[in-house]
Amino acid sequence: MKKTLEYKILKFLSENNNGDFIKIDHLEDDSKKLKNSKNHLIKQKYIKEVLKPIMKGSSISYVDPKYKIEFSGIEYLKSFDEKPLTKYQKIYLPLFILFGLCSLFLGVLSFSLNKDNNSLKSDFESLKIQSKAYKDSLDILKKHIKNDKTNSIVNTSQTENLSDLQLESIPQGKSTYGLYFAEFDGRMENLPVDIIINGNKIIVYNNKKNPLTGGEIIIEGILLKHKSGKWIIGETETDRNVEEIGGCSGGPTPIDFETKIIEWC
Repeated sequence: MKKTLEYKILKFLSENNNGDFIKIDHLEDDSKKLKNSKNHLIKQKYIKEVLKPIMKGSSISYVDPKYKIEFSGIEYLKSFDEKPLTKYQKIYLPLFILFGLCSLFLGVLSFSLNKDNNSLKSDFESLKIQSKAYKDSLDILKKHIKNDKTNSIVNTSQTENLSDLQLESIPQGKSTYGLYFAEFDGRMENLPVDIIINGNKIIVYNNKKNPLTGGEIIIEGILLKHKSGKWIIGETETDRNVEEIGGCSGGPTPIDFETKIIEWC
């Protein structure tokens, strides 16, 4: 994956993730290859695309594509990071190496000295004891690693549910909101959409009776209290401090729990 264009795009957007949409055309000279990679990442909900609307007569054209990495894209990218050795691996790894060297030394010594059957049998029993100790140590290490993973998952889950949830109540469950099209400045009727909120995570779905073109999911992210005091749908914690939100600025999407309006472009 790390040698693919998709990884290169995700890595670039992650390293330059300041809450704004940016261009990525310079990452690949082959426009067809770049387009295919972008479409694949958009379909997987790893990146988000924003286009600039231009009025041409009675029709609208969209140009100047820019992109930003999604929350799921950041998580997918993290899955390729090399994990450092745990403290238990650092302790037991030298012991494993020592057991292996001892076993090898005893085996070579036994054959080189041409010991009789009784001596070889004694050495074999010694190797069995060492092998059992090696296996017991390996089982202990596996248990410690399993416990570390369990604790890590619990801590991560708890951290995601802190912050804004402690300060102000976020409505939970399923609901229907109105999608306000900022580029039309109120000249277009709000479109009904279905949302599901679980903790501080939100998914905005196409309404089956009056859907937008595209996939089933319109927006997916986390609910944050912006520094302006407004609630927004962001991708990372840094989105709460971006300068521009809403409209067609390319920033996070504002959401109003009282009026049930999502400002979208």
